[in-house]
Amino acid sequence: MANLSTQAIHAAPRVTEFASFAAFFAAVAKWMKKANSKYSLRWLAKQLNLKSHALLVQFAKGERQPTVEMLDRIAALLALNADEAYFLRVLVEKDSAKSVAEREFLAEKLGSLRGVDSSTHKLEIDLFATINQWYAPAVLEMANLRGGDLSVEAVTERLGDRVSVAEIEACLANLSKLGLLIRQDNGTYLATGRHMATTRHSSNLMVRHYHRQLLERASEALDEVPTDQRFFYGYTFAFSRDRLKEANDLIIEFRSRFAKLLDAEAGGPREDVYHLAIQFIPLTVASRHRSSNN
Repeated sequence: MANLSTQAIHAAPRVTEFASFAAFFAAVAKWMKKANSKYSLRWLAKQLNLKSHALLVQFAKGERQPTVEMLDRIAALLALNADEAYFLRVLVEKDSAKSVAEREFLAEKLGSLRGVDSSTHKLEIDLFATINQWYAPAVLEMANLRGGDLSVEAVTERLGDRVSVAEIEACLANLSKLGLLIRQDNGTYLATGRHMATTRHSSNLMVRHYHRQLLERASEALDEVPTDQRFFYGYTFAFSRDRLKEANDLIIEFRSRFAKLLDAEAGGPREDVYHLAIQFIPLTVASRHRSSNN
């Protein structure tokens, strides 16, 4: 398998600048064609030992994810170094994740690999502002329920009287505009397999508004949902601030393991959309007389 010229490689898109494999691969394909007219997808397919370029088209559209072997071929062709190749592999793992929790965990990992303290797969604030209602992720997850009917009527029925028909119509339309859903001719929607997540470090008002809404749903669930269908647990204890990072890492690990075990089809048909929320907050304010020796 040949690889691209050193001069061309230096002008190639940097994998660490992308939030999904599809976006990276599409940018690479566009860059190759611009760099040299012979670098078409058909040429690339030949270099990757593929009989057809159809699979590469699916890669660029986000319809398929490459195998580990194919990733190694792509990395070799683009002359990626070991760190870049590893980033590419984690990027695909994140895109292939089957739950929000796992995707966010891998997004955090990508942020660390990139050397920045933020999620690599986040919606731009102006886009997130259009879907910052608590029910948007719920609507998206309904595609994984038994039947997967994402019609306005079905979604409105499942969300109850908290959300109006007009709000559901707007939500489905916005999710479609963002490439998260595809509207079919019969008026129903299909999930594209892409997902939305926001950085846990964002202080944007829209993100905080979203979390407040879910806290309100949790409060309502205390009275409206039977105790055998919802769980509330709490634990109050003295804690050292020096261990905040350790605590956060443990929460992320738990969230990922929880999702892998329970957000899977192996447990049978899924009938409801649930939300797992974890808050770890101080109940005391900082002491003004805290010793500088602590």
